Amino acid sequence: MLWRRPRVLVQAIRWLQSHACSSHETTGDVLHRLPTSRWCTRLSHRGLLRVSGADARTLLQGLVTADMFSEHRTARFAMMLNAQGRVLYEIILYQRKNGGYLLECDASAREEIMKHLQRYILHSKVEVEPEALQVWSLYPGVPEAGGPLPQPGGVEALDSDPRVRELGCRLVSTPVFNVQEMWPDIQEQVLGRKQLVVCVCVCVPLWACAPP
Repeated sequence: MLWRRPRVLVQAIRWLQSHACSSHETTGDVLHRLPTSRWCTRLSHRGLLRVSGADARTLLQGLVTADMFSEHRTARFAMMLNAQGRVLYEIILYQRKNGGYLLECDASAREEIMKHLQRYILHSKVEVEPEALQVWSLYPGVPEAGGPLPQPGGVEALDSDPRVRELGCRLVSTPVFNVQEMWPDIQEQVLGRKQLVVCVCVCVPLWACAPP
C-alpha cells in the first residue's frame, strides 16, 4: 500500500503539486458562488510562523512535501510530515525577500507546528518564531498577477494561490497595511471557508497518520 511507503507517497505528492496548474481547468465552474467584483478578505483563522537561519531550507526539505531546492515563486503549497513521513498538517510556505520563510497554517495548529519544527532543529542554525502578520485572499487577484508581482511597503509576500490559481492571490502583510489604499477598486468582504470553496486539512490525528 502507498501509505506503507512514505518516501513514495512524498514523491507522488510532489509530482502532483508540480503538475497542479494543468489539472484545474474545471475549478472555475464552482467560483460562480463568489462575488463578481474584485474583493479581498482577511483570513483571521490563519496563523504564521517565521522559519529563518542558514539551515532553514534544509530543515524544511526533510519535513514537508514541497521540494525546497527547486526554482519556485514566492508561495509553495505543502504538507507537513512527521518522522515516519506521514502527513500531519496542510501549510503554505512563502520565501521572504530578506531570507528565510514564512509558514502559513491554521491558527489553531500554529503552536503544535512550532513545537514540531523545534523538535528537529537540534544543532541546526534555524529559528522558529510566531509572526504577528495578516493573511489576505485577493480575488480574482491583482492587476500584475500575470507577471512579477510587486512588493509594496507593508507587504511581506504576494503571489498567486499555490493550490489553485483560479482562487486569486495570497497576500501576507503587516497589521497596518491597507489593501484598499493599494488597490482602490478592491472591496473587502467577510467570507467563510465554504464560500471560498476551499477544503482545508488542519491536522491529521496521529492514529490516522499510521494506518494498521
